[in-house]
Amino acid sequence: MNKGVRRITFTGLMIALSAIFANIPIPGFPTLAFDAIPGYLVAILINPVSGGIIALFGHLVTALIHGAPLGIPSHIIIALSMFISAYALGLIFKKDKIYRIVIAVIIATLLNTYLSFPFLIFLLRVPAAYILPLQIPLIIASLVNICVAIFIYFPLHSIRIDL
Repeated sequence: MNKGVRRITFTGLMIALSAIFANIPIPGFPTLAFDAIPGYLVAILINPVSGGIIALFGHLVTALIHGAPLGIPSHIIIALSMFISAYALGLIFKKDKIYRIVIAVIIATLLNTYLSFPFLIFLLRVPAAYILPLQIPLIIASLVNICVAIFIYFPLHSIRIDL
């Protein structure tokens, strides 16, 4: 099988895994789920662009599964912020430098939580009263997704994945 086919197949499998994880809500937050884990994992394990693509499509699948409560345009903006968040994590993360891991987690969490807010509030006119109370749950969900991906990464990082 050629390299392009393997890469597309792997990406599709990770998006499917995101869809499966989208059905596992984070306790206490029924609309927030573990769907970002595959995107974050691929961003640090393989490359940031692939991880970002998986996070983007993973969020869109999750939005469709849960009925896109903010509307499709809003979820497209959130998906783009997911891409940027996973990309940033993969770009900054270095397995042998603890300070780089911490910085990557903080930046990815903040991007995932706050990057889409101005666009949703000012461009799409989503009421701030609906979005602003989601800050703490989004921070928790982002941290959980990122930390689980990092936890999975460490036993896998020595395996050679040829994509």
